[in-house]
Amino acid sequence: MSYHMRDRADGQIEIIFLRPTLIGIFPDRDLARRVCILLEADDEGIRDDDDAAPTEADTAPETASERAPETPVALPVPVAPRPTSPARLPPAPPVELSEEQREAAFARIIDGEKIARIAPDFGLSMGQLRGMWAHHCRTAQRHIAEAGPQECRLCGKTFTPSVTNPDTCARCSHG
Repeated sequence: MSYHMRDRADGQIEIIFLRPTLIGIFPDRDLARRVCILLEADDEGIRDDDDAAPTEADTAPETASERAPETPVALPVPVAPRPTSPARLPPAPPVELSEEQREAAFARIIDGEKIARIAPDFGLSMGQLRGMWAHHCRTAQRHIAEAGPQECRLCGKTFTPSVTNPDTCARCSHG
């Protein structure tokens, strides 16, 4: 922030208060420099007030290109550093579980245990076990639905049975 005095054409003197204004936040110095040069080029076409007289000064004010590089100003909001992309790891080889291990894992899931806690016990990632479980559920649903529509034991409407409700329709199983 700074104050400057400027003589007017009518003999009066103006005091001008200059306050830095944040124009933008840029991710890198090169882009900021290009925008700064563009803004300075636009400022050259701006005229002062018609009734203002030029100021008399001992030294000319320095331009942006003559100034030494400034230290970065603290931003009003903390800015997170640029994220670095993680190193790409080769895909893990698929882990094959025996039928007994798979059934044991599925039994624990049915009992309500979290997949994320079960997976390490079988040497799997959570995503791998979740995929196996999803495939198992789809296969079981497809097998039950192969019989075709049947009648609900409560209301008598025809419906396609599901794994969770094999003998009642959706309306009766929720009500």
